[in-house]
Amino acid sequence: MDAAPTHLNAMPESVQSKLAAVRRRERGISIFSGLIKAGIGLLVLVVLAMMVDARFIIFSPAVRWAIAIGTLVLVLAGCCFWLIRPLLQRRQLEAVARTVDSAVPQLEERWSTVASIGSRADALGAGSPSLVRQVMMEAEGYVPQVEAKQVVSRQSVRLPGIILGVMLGVLALWFAMDSERVGVLLRRLLFPGAQISLTQISASPGDAVVPRGEPLTLSATMGGRAASDGQLMIRSESGAARTVELKAIEGLLSYDAGTMREAMEYRFRAGDGQTRWHQITVVDRPKITAVKFQLTPPEYTKLPLVEETALPRTTRAIRGTVLRVGFQIDQPLQFAQLQIEGSPPREFTATADGWNSFETTLEERTTFSPYFENEHRLACKSRPTCTVIVYDDLAPNVEIMRPSGSPVSVQGDDPINVEIRGEDDFGIEKIELVVTEQIPGEEPRETVIDVPLGDQAGETTIEKSVLVDLDRLDLHEDSLVSLSVRATDNREIPEPSEQVPPPVTEQQGGIPEQPQPDQQPQASEQPQPDQQPQASEQPQPGQQPQPG
Repeated sequence: MDAAPTHLNAMPESVQSKLAAVRRRERGISIFSGLIKAGIGLLVLVVLAMMVDARFIIFSPAVRWAIAIGTLVLVLAGCCFWLIRPLLQRRQLEAVARTVDSAVPQLEERWSTVASIGSRADALGAGSPSLVRQVMMEAEGYVPQVEAKQVVSRQSVRLPGIILGVMLGVLALWFAMDSERVGVLLRRLLFPGAQISLTQISASPGDAVVPRGEPLTLSATMGGRAASDGQLMIRSESGAARTVELKAIEGLLSYDAGTMREAMEYRFRAGDGQTRWHQITVVDRPKITAVKFQLTPPEYTKLPLVEETALPRTTRAIRGTVLRVGFQIDQPLQFAQLQIEGSPPREFTATADGWNSFETTLEERTTFSPYFENEHRLACKSRPTCTVIVYDDLAPNVEIMRPSGSPVSVQGDDPINVEIRGEDDFGIEKIELVVTEQIPGEEPRETVIDVPLGDQAGETTIEKSVLVDLDRLDLHEDSLVSLSVRATDNREIPEPSEQVPPPVTEQQGGIPEQPQPDQQPQASEQPQPDQQPQASEQPQPGQQPQPG
């Protein structure tokens, strides 16, 4: 009787402690069971989402985001139901006592009775005090027979645990059979906005600028797990969309897009992979709209100025001619140069009126072609090429017509009539007759006689006669005399720092004289005593005539 409670409605402390222990175990088992069930729900939802993605190959980021968010929401709902809800609920001791009475039949509902009486504010309503005291004492006497493990067993988590284990085993088997695919599906679920796939695709030419009216080929190379076929999706600038089915050849998808007329977007898709949308921009190549071609010959040649509105394929010009070319283009340029064969490229000079001009003096054969690029790095499709063949101003051709090269006999005091003929491609400015005296054992002595040209100066063909009085030249008796003629054309002479001799042509003609009794010597190939010489020596430029 000493163990009886002091108050009729006070639950024995030992019973209360035991009920609290049972309630704690119930909560622990409930949380553990909730974790298992939440894991089952998570695996079911993840595997289901992965199987849907694998079956239908979801490319749309919006759909993938929807699946990922839906899976997350359902997992959170399962966690709330199986984990958070049991934590928020607190069972009353009366309900725990009924659980104990059910698990321990010997109690004959004594603990539930005690818990019910203890929860009342007025114990008189439960019966007589002596009867209540008796029930509490009997209930307290069964405390050693009540074990929390016996009342709340782990049987409730066995089935969920088995289900979770089976699902983990199935997932592990799937992963072992195709780890790469399972890993990709899982990452696609976790990162729905990323481009994650077994099949990696790279498109060519990617984003590109292509010339209008020219063909374009689109292609894609596959890496990773290559597919046997694929698709090409095209969206034109006008809004038309189409999908082209393609067969892969050695991991390559290719499509001939034909002649490009308008901009478009495209993307390749194969297996579970796809490229992003690539942009094809169609622009016009730069086009030459006007040409200026000009050849300005040196003034002395009196050749006409050559002007063309097109670039000739081949033309001729004398050395020293000034070449001027200009081109107009139908659009702004980023790069413009004249490419010259065998020489570094030369830059054009842009003028205010839209011309790209270039000027040079021709000294040798020149082959050139203009090169233009617009801001999209597209060059002119048609590149005209011009070759200018540069020829030299030939030296004058001059000769002594009479006397001829055969030896002639003359009297010492008889003048010699020398007939001279000269030709040049542009004009002869000067003709000189050179009389050379060769005395045995001495240096040759020359006498230069200017041939007066009169109004024939500058003509391309000149014929003149000159009387040469040998007696007035103070010749030695034993000398050998020869005649030669030279001509200078009308080429312009450069500045002194660059001065070079103008073309000079010399023609020998002679009157070798063989000595005869009582007469002047006749011309001969070898000098003889008292013989007049034949012309035998080439003239030197710049000689001045001496009085004859």
